[in-house]
Amino acid sequence: MVLTDSMPILNGGLIFRIFLVGIMLLAGSFGLFERALHHDASDDGARTIAVNGFAVGESFYLLQ
Repeated sequence: MVLTDSMPILNGGLIFRIFLVGIMLLAGSFGLFERALHHDASDDGARTIAVNGFAVGESFYLLQ
């Protein structure tokens, strides 16, 4: 496929994939945060779990 100046950088399929992965990472991190709070973790601990879950999710997506 030859790229030209008139071709968009992001096509519809790529934009959909970006939003889908973002929603999945958001839902997973929020789920981990809520689960940690439900199991009597502190706010700081729940935030740490959520951020670590987000980072692991991004890593798996990057290596896919």
